[in-house]
Amino acid sequence: MEAVAIAPHIFDLSEFCQRRSDQKDCTQANKELLKYEIRPDSEYPKMQYWLKHNGVGCLAMGELIGLSGKAKSGKGLFCLFLIVALLRGEYGGFKAQKKMIKALIIDNEQTGYSAQNNLRKVYSLCGWDSKVKNTQIDYYCLRDADIKTRRTVLENVIIECAPDVVFIDGIRDLLKDFNSIEESGELVNFLMRLTKQYNVTIINILHQNKADVNLRGHLGSEVVNKASEVYHVTKNVNAFKVVQTECRNAPIDDWSFELDEENRPVPAEIERTVSRADVAEMLFRNDIEQLFDFKDKYRYTELAETIQLHHPVKLRAAKDWIAKARTLGLIYADKLGVIRLNKEGTEVVRE
Repeated sequence: MEAVAIAPHIFDLSEFCQRRSDQKDCTQANKELLKYEIRPDSEYPKMQYWLKHNGVGCLAMGELIGLSGKAKSGKGLFCLFLIVALLRGEYGGFKAQKKMIKALIIDNEQTGYSAQNNLRKVYSLCGWDSKVKNTQIDYYCLRDADIKTRRTVLENVIIECAPDVVFIDGIRDLLKDFNSIEESGELVNFLMRLTKQYNVTIINILHQNKADVNLRGHLGSEVVNKASEVYHVTKNVNAFKVVQTECRNAPIDDWSFELDEENRPVPAEIERTVSRADVAEMLFRNDIEQLFDFKDKYRYTELAETIQLHHPVKLRAAKDWIAKARTLGLIYADKLGVIRLNKEGTEVVRE
């Protein structure tokens, strides 16, 4: 079919279609063009975020995120820190904007042993039993797979596990040449398709250039161009500083974390001001409070079952949680034995 010449300043879809001899093709072309058109009267959903840091949104939903840093600078630890915030609901100045967020880690760099250690750190910081798999997080180690297999597994796991946020440690391992304009563009388009098709946020970890702090190669440039946020991590002894270098919306403040005696990423400010026991108690209090976000009151058995539902613990451990919450004055029972969150801090629960 012969192409129709159209002056850009007088382009009109209806006139264009009338000139076409094949009305079916015209309708298809119309739909295809309208799919990409931006209009002043169109309605688009506002940007939403998985986390807020000191009240400012970060980790935009359904977007690409970039993360750079030197080798062994703490990029992976940074991701573990964010994962704990997402899964716990609150951690180190970050607060999750939804409940029961699911995370997926795709690790293209580390051995199975190192990957398992990372997963156990997440479980430990979340207060989970490492002998029982928690459905909020999935971890796949693809170091020994080839490029085609890594991409196939990535998409299949997203379909199977339906995560909200995906962390890819080593996107450089999803293509052959990170300096290839064609390969880099194709990979970033592939990742963008995944974010849109499966409604996931993908956080991409990539080393920085040796000469500057920019993400490595043409791949890094493509990630920066398409990402809604980019972060840079630096290390100073056991302290790590995170800076948001690029952002399409309101930027968040710089922040820091450090390692505890078990090499787990912990909030630097909390570590300097309170003891480990105090941190553990703060995290436990947050867990108990989250249970009462689902309901404002429980019977004893119902509360124990709810604890088991949202945390991988057995019945005995769930009862221990209730006893501990009672001892700390976090919950109480009224005269009818109904358990409520103790907002005044004066009464305790009676079993």
